[in-house]
Amino acid sequence: MTELACILAAPDLALEPELVAQSSAFGLRIVRRSLDAADLMAAAALEPHLAIVVTCALPRLTRDLIARLCADRLVLGLAPDPQSAQQLHAWGVADVVDVRSSGQTIADLCSALNGVPRVHQRTEQHGVWSTGAWAPMSAAQFVRVPSAASSPMPVQTRG
Repeated sequence: MTELACILAAPDLALEPELVAQSSAFGLRIVRRSLDAADLMAAAALEPHLAIVVTCALPRLTRDLIARLCADRLVLGLAPDPQSAQQLHAWGVADVVDVRSSGQTIADLCSALNGVPRVHQRTEQHGVWSTGAWAPMSAAQFVRVPSAASSPMPVQTRG
């Protein structure tokens, strides 16, 4: 059995310490624990090959951040109730695991991690999060607009 690894971002769950403590017995290694969305994004940049497990109550987590994370890796949700599961699905998290006992939750996470291909193709350079601000432009996007500043200056004579 291959070891599974992930980043866990579920500080709001009462079971979170138990999940971390018992995960190794199930073959799951929790490499990092994140306390908020900023911490999660930093951890994700440092560990671009790891799956991420989140709850919808992670501070400052948004649909946009979930979309960035889902673009190049597996993102799983942990939902203690149906409303949390709906919120995670609305944000674009396809696979959501119901939180039960710590052992059952870890077993369900391992099943979800094993059921999805582990290799995800990155669309951007390694370790770079694309904001779209620095996307290369095609030649058709360059339009030269004549302006007063770009017109040739008249030749001046000394006077």
